[in-house]
Amino acid sequence: LKPFLGSMEERVQLWSKTVEVIQDDPVFGCGAGNWQFNFSKHSIAGITNLENGITAQHPHNELLAIWSENGSLGILALGLLIAFLARHTVYALKNGSGRETKIYLAFLCGFFIEAQFSFPKERILLLTAFAFLLGGFMDSVQLSGTVSRKNKGRFALIILALIFATYFFRVRGEYY
Repeated sequence: LKPFLGSMEERVQLWSKTVEVIQDDPVFGCGAGNWQFNFSKHSIAGITNLENGITAQHPHNELLAIWSENGSLGILALGLLIAFLARHTVYALKNGSGRETKIYLAFLCGFFIEAQFSFPKERILLLTAFAFLLGGFMDSVQLSGTVSRKNKGRFALIILALIFATYFFRVRGEYY
């Protein structure tokens, strides 16, 4: 139990320091992939593993990582995507979409719980499974008629905005 509590305590400290990184550039963030470089600008006092020479590459919280690296614009884009998916999930559940929606929802909940304590976006197998499940879900929603032509356009715009934001933040962040 002691190693678990120690690990959890250090994660909370990492999260606290990550808030300081967010405050450095709240709108655009420090750039994709640059959390560890910008985190090191802040004091590591009290974080035992870091004081002993172990480096942290991630804040062990995906939402804080996205916010710190991509700023408020990045977390807003993620929020819009989550809101879009949540809206269609609720609609699908209300209209008896069935087992596929429940499987998708269970996986999505598990993915976001994992994201609060780890960094699943860097685990390609988990992301691949998520992408296939998301595609299957969107296909089942589409077949049941819940996605209008207008909403398909919105979804496409959200995806294009995410692609542009990823490109922008990646290029902006490549200074190390």
